[in-house]
Amino acid sequence: MIGFVVGLYSFKQDPVLKQSKSVEHSTPQSLADEEITFEQDDTQLEQVEITKVKNETINELWQAYDDLIVRLVLPANKSCMLALENLFQEKDYIDPNQTALRINGSYNQAVNLLNDILNTVQTSEVIHELNLKLLYNPKTDPQKLQGKMSESTICSDVKITNYTNALIKDIAMAKIDPDERNELTRAFVETAHRYIYSASSVEYTSSAMEILFSLSDNELIPRSNMEELSQLRQSLIGLIQNYESDFRPQGAPLSNLEVMQDFYQELNQLNTSILDVIERLKYEIPKGR
Repeated sequence: MIGFVVGLYSFKQDPVLKQSKSVEHSTPQSLADEEITFEQDDTQLEQVEITKVKNETINELWQAYDDLIVRLVLPANKSCMLALENLFQEKDYIDPNQTALRINGSYNQAVNLLNDILNTVQTSEVIHELNLKLLYNPKTDPQKLQGKMSESTICSDVKITNYTNALIKDIAMAKIDPDERNELTRAFVETAHRYIYSASSVEYTSSAMEILFSLSDNELIPRSNMEELSQLRQSLIGLIQNYESDFRPQGAPLSNLEVMQDFYQELNQLNTSILDVIERLKYEIPKGR
C-alpha cells in the first residue's frame, strides 16, 4: 500500500498509475452495431466454489490463500495482461492521452478486455472472505496478510487504468448516438459499482473512484457530483495516509492487526458512501429509447 496515495494524487498527470477490475454486466451495441455482453466465466465459478472450504486453523487459512493465488489470481492476471497486449503493441505503458479507438478501431476489443477484468469478481469475493477470517484471527501475522492482500489484487496494472481512461475519453468525444453513449456510460458506472461491491481491497475502491472521476471530467455524468466525489477521494487519501503512518513494520503484531481492522472498517463505511453516489448516478443518466 506504500506509495498508493501518490498514485491517487497523480492520476491525471502520470501515465503510470495503479488500478484493478471486477464483475459481469451487459452493454449496448458497439460502433460496429454489434451487441456486446459481459459474460461470467463458468470455469472460474467452479474453481471458486472448490476454494470456498471452511478453514478454521491459521495454517489452513494461509494454505487456502496460497491455493487461491496459484489457481485463480495468477491465471486471471495472465489472461488480463494478454488481452491488453493483444490490443496494443506498446507494452511498456499506454499513454492516457492517446485515443483508444484510433488504436483499436472499435469498441468490441475494448469491451472484451473489460469483460476479462469484470469476470474476476467471484475471486474477489472469496479473497474478501479469507481476508476477514485472517483479519480477526489473533494468530494472524499482519505483515504477511498485508502482503497477501497486495499479491491477490487482480489486473492492477497501470496499463489497465490508462486504457480505461482513454476509452472513457473516446466515448465522450466519439460521434455516436446519445443513447449509445449513455448506455456505455451506465456500463462504466456499473463497473465502478462492482469494484466497490467486491470490497476486497483498497485498490478496488480507488479504481471505482477513478472511473467516476474520469466520467465526470469528460462530462458523461453530471458535474454536480464532482464536489462530493472530491470529498470522498480526499477521505480515501486521508484513510490510506493514516494507515501507512499507524502500521509499523517493527510494531507489535496485535497492534498492527488492530490498525488493519480499524482501516477496513472505515474503508467499508467509505464504500457505503461511494455506493450512495453510484446509486444516484444510475438514475441521473438518461435512459435510451
